Amino acid sequence: STDYSVQGTETITNIGKNSDGHRVFDVLITNGVITSVNGTIYWTSHRQNEWIQGGDTWFNIFDDIYLVTGYASGSNSNGETFTVNILTPLRVEIGCWYIVSGTLEILTDANPPINVDYGSGTCDNIAVVTYYGYTFTIYM
Repeated sequence: STDYSVQGTETITNIGKNSDGHRVFDVLITNGVITSVNGTIYWTSHRQNEWIQGGDTWFNIFDDIYLVTGYASGSNSNGETFTVNILTPLRVEIGCWYIVSGTLEILTDANPPINVDYGSGTCDNIAVVTYYGYTFTIYM
C-alpha cells in the first residue's frame, strides 16, 4: 500500500444563478500537491459547476445533474507539465458512477493532444480516446 499526502486549497463560491436560472458554483484549487513514494504531482484547477437539474429536490441528491467546464494544469512526478481543458461541458449525474457526456483534451510536453469523449449521455463506463490519430474505446 502506498501512502499519499494531499495538500492544497479548494475554494467553492456560489456565484448565483445564470441566465438559464441554474445555480453556478466556481471551484478553484490552488497549490495542489500529491506526494507519495513515487514522486510529487503539482496542479491547479479552475472550473464551474452548473447545477442544471435536481436543485429543487433538496432531499434527493441522486437526481442532481451538473455541467462542468474549466481546466486543470500542473506537472507530474517526472516534472513534465500537463494541461486538461474541458472542450464541451462534462455532464455529471450524481446517480451515475461515470461522466455521461462531454469531451476533454489533455496536453503534455512530449506528446500530441489526447482527446477523451465520454459519449452522448448514457450512464455507462465507456469513453473513446483519440491519441496519435488512433481511436480507442476504454472502460473505466
